Amino acid sequence: AGRPLLGGLLKFDLARAAVRVTTLGFLDLLGLQLAIWTALLVKSAVRNPDAMGHMWSVASDYLPLGGLVMLLLFARSGLYRERAQRPGLPRVIASLFQTTLIVLLYALLEGEDFQSYYVFYASLFFALIYVSAFRWGFENLSGTILRAAGYRRRAVLVGSGANIQAVSHALRDSREIEPYGFVAR
Repeated sequence: AGRPLLGGLLKFDLARAAVRVTTLGFLDLLGLQLAIWTALLVKSAVRNPDAMGHMWSVASDYLPLGGLVMLLLFARSGLYRERAQRPGLPRVIASLFQTTLIVLLYALLEGEDFQSYYVFYASLFFALIYVSAFRWGFENLSGTILRAAGYRRRAVLVGSGANIQAVSHALRDSREIEPYGFVAR
């Protein structure tokens, strides 16, 4: 009887992981697309307002390389791990900065000639806004869904016996944190 239950749980965890990675990857790519588009739109508004309508397709041309580099760097940085292990905003910022540098270096090595590097630093600026906002929204929405489904975070309490007991007592009615164990001297 234990094997089917364990198999079902493993499939459920695998499905949750697949949904998490797919959703975060989609949101990250959407954020990058919007960032490139916004940067190109601002530049077009200043230099050539007639071309503003074509900026979405131009941004779509840049997305495959930038998106691939971003997804790989985000994965390497652990930004698709499960909720408790996923790094926060500083790692997102560092990975977006690395993405910008790698794509810039690639473009230069391919012989691209730029009159200005505006599209790189403007895309980085807007990506910081869009990707961070999408990830913040994902964290809040997924947290709300998990709490509604009865999931709680587990905590191992560390300290002296009296302190552990006091914290454990305080967390007894918590909807979000469940004391899981303790380490005392």
